[in-house]
Amino acid sequence: MNAAAHLARQLVSAGVVIVSGLARGIDAASHQAALEAGGKTIAVLGTGIDLVYPRSHVRLAREIAERGLLLTEFPPGTPPLAANFPIRNRVISGITLGTVIVEATSRSGSLITARTAAEQGREVVTVPGSIFAPGFEASIDTATVSAAVRSVTGLPWRSRTMASTVTRSMPERNT
Repeated sequence: MNAAAHLARQLVSAGVVIVSGLARGIDAASHQAALEAGGKTIAVLGTGIDLVYPRSHVRLAREIAERGLLLTEFPPGTPPLAANFPIRNRVISGITLGTVIVEATSRSGSLITARTAAEQGREVVTVPGSIFAPGFEASIDTATVSAAVRSVTGLPWRSRTMASTVTRSMPERNT
């Protein structure tokens, strides 16, 4: 999550809007980092606009609604059904010009976002693991991290009016 928050802050400072799904983990870290950095963020919901999922993100959703945007294509009252989240991920990739996948596992819903982004002709960039984890220290340094951020922010989809995506690493779970 540190890598997602770090990238979100750097992207926001370059004028990029962060778009994600309000899920636990990477999504929440990205939304929160964007807000803390004074940037804009869009949370695409897999529920109706009146239901925040997970419920633990009600406060974060309120902050996003005040300083960014909550977006859904589901009618009010739609619960967090498993079938809704691939649809949500398609919306995420559809409203962006680029997608950054951070620390996704093989079962991650963010891989759906990556696939739909590629199908839609969008840029897809991956961060395969934590850039701050022990073991990466030998192969990556601050200059490399800074260069990667410059590379991401220098992509042709960087724009104040379009958005970048930082997506989650954990699959959705209905409770």
